[in-house]
Amino acid sequence: MFSAALRRGATCASRVITSRPVSRSIPSISAVTRVSFQPTFTSRGFQLATSRQYENASHYGEQQQQRIDEAPGEDVPTETVQPKENEADAERFQDLLDRKLVHSNIMKTIMGEMRLETMTPVQQQTLNAALSGRDIIAQAKTGTGKTLAFLIPIMQHIIHQDPSLAVPYRRRVYPDDIRGIIISPTRELAEQIAAEAMSVAKHTGLKIQLAVGGTQKNMMLRKTQNEGCHLLIGTPGRLKDILSDPNSGVKAPNLNTFVLDEADRLLDQGFLPDIEQIKRLIPGMSEGDRQTMMLSATISHEVVDLVRTTLKKGFKFVQCVDPDEAPTHARIPQNVVVTNGVENLTPALYELVEREIKAFKSGETDRPFKALIFFNSGNEAILTSNLFNQIKRSNPEVLGQTPIIQIHSKLTQSARTQSSESFRFSQSAILMSTDVTARGMDFPNVTHVIQVGFPNHGGRESYIHRLGRTGRAGKEGKGFLLIPRLEQDKAQRELSDMPLVVDKSLQTAHVDLALADSLPQEVVDKIEVVKKAFKFAMFGDLAAVYKAYLGVYQGANKQQTIDSLNRMAQFTWGLQRPPAVSHKLASMLGYGNVRGLEIEDRGAGGFGGGSRGGYGGGGFGQGGDRGGYGGDRGGGFGGDRGGYGGSRGGDFQRSGGYGGGDRRGGGGGGYGGGKPRDTASAF
Repeated sequence: MFSAALRRGATCASRVITSRPVSRSIPSISAVTRVSFQPTFTSRGFQLATSRQYENASHYGEQQQQRIDEAPGEDVPTETVQPKENEADAERFQDLLDRKLVHSNIMKTIMGEMRLETMTPVQQQTLNAALSGRDIIAQAKTGTGKTLAFLIPIMQHIIHQDPSLAVPYRRRVYPDDIRGIIISPTRELAEQIAAEAMSVAKHTGLKIQLAVGGTQKNMMLRKTQNEGCHLLIGTPGRLKDILSDPNSGVKAPNLNTFVLDEADRLLDQGFLPDIEQIKRLIPGMSEGDRQTMMLSATISHEVVDLVRTTLKKGFKFVQCVDPDEAPTHARIPQNVVVTNGVENLTPALYELVEREIKAFKSGETDRPFKALIFFNSGNEAILTSNLFNQIKRSNPEVLGQTPIIQIHSKLTQSARTQSSESFRFSQSAILMSTDVTARGMDFPNVTHVIQVGFPNHGGRESYIHRLGRTGRAGKEGKGFLLIPRLEQDKAQRELSDMPLVVDKSLQTAHVDLALADSLPQEVVDKIEVVKKAFKFAMFGDLAAVYKAYLGVYQGANKQQTIDSLNRMAQFTWGLQRPPAVSHKLASMLGYGNVRGLEIEDRGAGGFGGGSRGGYGGGGFGQGGDRGGYGGDRGGGFGGDRGGYGGSRGGDFQRSGGYGGGDRRGGGGGGYGGGKPRDTASAF
């Protein structure tokens, strides 16, 4: 069903490239790895040149080499020199120190506190040229050490220009003293780069600032205005807003380094207009010694065009992606679990996590379980995270002390940052995530990537990027894809070349949950753990996931989808009736006439209930004194007068629901109903 075989290999080659257009053809980029040829950069791609005519391409940075600013004090010596063009590339970080290419206060952190000795291939091929001031385009995957490959040159150039910054000091720094700008496609990746930059600059006087969306712009501006800035790291939109704001005071008239990280992703996500605007707000290529570095996992036509308009002639191309090397998605063992229905997904996930944790505890594996679990919506991540935390409380012997963390777009930026850092530094943990962590994020020692459902945005490409969060830095990893039969054909069609192996070992994945009485006791026990935990869930969270699934499985058979979702609501969630959806949503998604779908009825009470019933009367959890999610006094969800509200126009303190209403409207008890003491636990 799923099969593929790719060859393995490894190489990293670098070349001098000119920007002279030679051909409109688009040959294979793999050719640039052959040492016997010299690549030429064309308007549409990379082409080979069989001569050395470009060996003597203009070397950007010659003026910078001649310029060594005098130290302002005797205690801050100018201790570094710039590398020579014909000097062999350094292979160890000690080489940079021995050759006096990088200040010792930068190397103190890298070699001492970070304990790094040998450079990665992209660092070896990039650092010498970058330190000399040359423009760089590097093709390298995430997790290969490329962040240090551009951070070290940026910081060294700033210190070379102002040696007083080599040591911590208390001199006033201004917000218009920006010497370096790094653009990242996502907030999480920008934060990751900023954290590493602050670590590397720990023993220097460099000021690092972060500018990302999702945070308060005014707070960031005040911090930058008060503390000053030498290196600004951020996302395109926020950087554009700040640099174009005439009242911000944040400027970069003396910029000497400009970095575009994950250039292909920046372009894929439509950030080119913002990037062009930022380029107009900073000194241009012809206005001084500005060095530009671009890092990209792929070299598309769009990246080629950006290189031609952003980098100076004589730039260096570094390729550390070998076309003969088996990519991550071919190296990592991958399993596909096709469940009987949507209702089996959560029990199967729990069984898988339980099994893998026990494998480490019993000594079958030597690495603590650290899993990144991907969902197609934030609502799924929220519900499953809360569910697993409830299982931890009820059955601590299963999940033990394993932290259950969630990260998705519904969290505030500070909460996302906290979740990201918590997972990064945990030895063993489970991160429930959406695609916000699918690309660029470097979480060390991830042993498992588990995808619940086939990616409904990005398909095959998203599957590959998610999978790439494990098997990094030479470590082993495993991949699991859990899909209901609804998605089997789609997954098989899009992942036909992946080395996926069908896994039938999870018992809860294949049973009929309606026949629980006839199942083996060990299977029943696992299902009961999940069902008992769901009893503590808030109905609103369940309803949100039900509606999200309508969109996720929109391309599948509509009747089969509703039947499976209703079985999930009944046999996994333990509901008497499935959540109702609005007529508008049902029609928009094509479910308007599908049998079994509960439609909100403005003339009836609750979710399909009578005029005085509501959903279950006594609340979703332990019940309330005035009815539950739908209430005992008429309305319910979309009642005849009230709407989504309380029978007495109340609130969550007493008989009220979610909103307001009159005596004949709304649901009596709200989420769980009644007084606080009667409200069911919501995790």
